Amino acid sequence: MSGPLYVPVLPTKQHACQAYRQLIPEVQTAVVPLWNLPPRAGVHPDALAVGVRGDLWRVRKAHRHHPAWIDCPFADEAQQSALAEALFADADVSALRPVTGPDRPDAHRAAMLEHARSTGSGLGIRVMLPGHWDDVPLHAVRDLIARVDPAVEADLLLDLGAVLADRTDAAKETRRALDALLPLFPWRTAAVLGGAFPDVTARLLERGSAVVPRSDWRVWTEVRGSGREFDSILAYGDYGADSTRGIARPPPAREARPGTRCGTPPTSRTSS
Repeated sequence: MSGPLYVPVLPTKQHACQAYRQLIPEVQTAVVPLWNLPPRAGVHPDALAVGVRGDLWRVRKAHRHHPAWIDCPFADEAQQSALAEALFADADVSALRPVTGPDRPDAHRAAMLEHARSTGSGLGIRVMLPGHWDDVPLHAVRDLIARVDPAVEADLLLDLGAVLADRTDAAKETRRALDALLPLFPWRTAAVLGGAFPDVTARLLERGSAVVPRSDWRVWTEVRGSGREFDSILAYGDYGADSTRGIARPPPAREARPGTRCGTPPTSRTSS
């Protein structure tokens, strides 16, 4: 996977997968999504496994010829374990790069590191910027990177999804984060994942049209305009038309029931 032009953060839902599949080949090559599984907290283990396999099946269909990242940052430990098991059980998803981060449980980090090592598919390190760079435990990032196999190619995914739109110093904090993170590892690529399109409120809709600043794009242009040497490996990313909260929205209850057909792969593809 060469450096992407655009990294959209997308839900593993049918509409998002279909939209990606409908892109022309040249655009598909330049767009490398970060797919996010919806959380399924408290779901029965059997239904959880079915849901995770269904998510992977949809994404796999969209990425038969192009790589992508797969993650479940808002899931509980049970779902993260189910994703790891599903990835190991199905060699056909090797084009999907597993993602972990310093804020994940140790079992999740170990499973994703092992999957990246055993498949050679690479690894994404997702660092959530909660607000200020000082709030990120740099020692945890260093410890995680130290465990990456030297033969594994790794990509940095700096996620600004939690940074509020009115933060005027967001670009400064992003540059601080990049200055600290990029020297830690010979990253193959690095992506700055901004927020999302501004939320459309009822008041704005009543006006018919409105001009709303794109804070994520402003941050990106300021970061790229800083003239740092890491500009050449940076890619732009965002949450698209969905909000950062929308990615964390759980699926409808009907998708969590075992035996349902909605959102699940054919029987021949659910071997475990």
